[in-house]
Amino acid sequence: MRLFPVATVVTLLSVAVSGTPAIAEPAVKAPTPNTPSTIVFCTEGVGCNYPALTIVDGACVNFNDYLSNAVRAAIIPNGFVCTVFLIPGCSYRGHSMFGQPDPVVQDIPAPFYENTNSFKCSPF
Repeated sequence: MRLFPVATVVTLLSVAVSGTPAIAEPAVKAPTPNTPSTIVFCTEGVGCNYPALTIVDGACVNFNDYLSNAVRAAIIPNGFVCTVFLIPGCSYRGHSMFGQPDPVVQDIPAPFYENTNSFKCSPF
């Protein structure tokens, strides 16, 4: 009597039942490349509950009236470096923050704390 390994028997049975070989699903799925990354800004008024903003690689974004001079912290997505700037247009002085594997709220230090007017993010 010839014995077959259990995996071979399971594969043969799945082919016999479904007509196609069984393929195992990967335990962890890779992120979808077309899924946009977002950044969350935190203010005193709403905490970190302000709607997330979509990141456009390397594009400067001026804050709206609500966020202008109100941002205290940010949640940066993993794989990105984001810089907040004192003035609109992403020029002059900036403070950079790097995304973490487990998203965390990163406080923005003085003089940028509640004095920012624009931001820019890029993958690193």
